[in-house]
Amino acid sequence: MDFNRLFVKEVPFPYFIYDQALSFLAASKQAKELFPHTEDFIQLIDTPFQKEAIDFFLSISRKASIEVLMNEKNKKNSYKIFKAEDEFRNIHIYCLPFKTEMTELQEMMNRVEQKLIQYNVELMDKKQFLEESVQLLKEAAS
Repeated sequence: MDFNRLFVKEVPFPYFIYDQALSFLAASKQAKELFPHTEDFIQLIDTPFQKEAIDFFLSISRKASIEVLMNEKNKKNSYKIFKAEDEFRNIHIYCLPFKTEMTELQEMMNRVEQKLIQYNVELMDKKQFLEESVQLLKEAAS
């Protein structure tokens, strides 16, 4: 089956197709952009969630979906993962991003941290300017 001709590439969210041994077959364009190394799906999942994901894919888990952190190209993001099996026993994996309170809190903390770094740099510049000014005043007073 030629997955490249299917709608696979145009799916508007990360979508993967693996065979029953979890060997990579195809992925959507968005999946390839967010996850450049799509060959090993388990490695895309953050380490603490990998066992749950393996159980889910091996059908040990009877859940309809799981929620995991996935390692995108530049950051980690929360995803709800669904799976379906086709007539060839290939596994179709649908990854729908979602924001949790933890994700939103992490984003806020990152913004605050960036502002604090910026303020720290500005304070260091002002401190250096004041020290240089004091030195000039001392030299002028001598």
